[in-house]
Amino acid sequence: MTLYPKLITDALATVTYAGTKKNIIESNMLADDLRIDGMKVQFTLIFPRDTDPFLKSTVKAAEAAIHYHVSKEVEVTISTEYLSKPRPEVGKMLPNV
Repeated sequence: MTLYPKLITDALATVTYAGTKKNIIESNMLADDLRIDGMKVQFTLIFPRDTDPFLKSTVKAAEAAIHYHVSKEVEVTISTEYLSKPRPEVGKMLPNV
């Protein structure tokens, strides 16, 4: 089986992101870094913030969708990025005050 980007994006379009009630493609959560190497797929999902309550379930659902709609043989690696900056550690917010 030959993998190509449309197969992957079609599979990801079946995954609904609970934060917007849209699929992760419509929600613009797929970064422009989709890489395919044989039966290995690697990409990044972009979340609003690092404390997103749906992060783990969305990542698992994305991997499951690829295995279900494309092939169980696909090795999936998903990275995450965040639109918001991480919160500063307590005590470092105003260090000179």
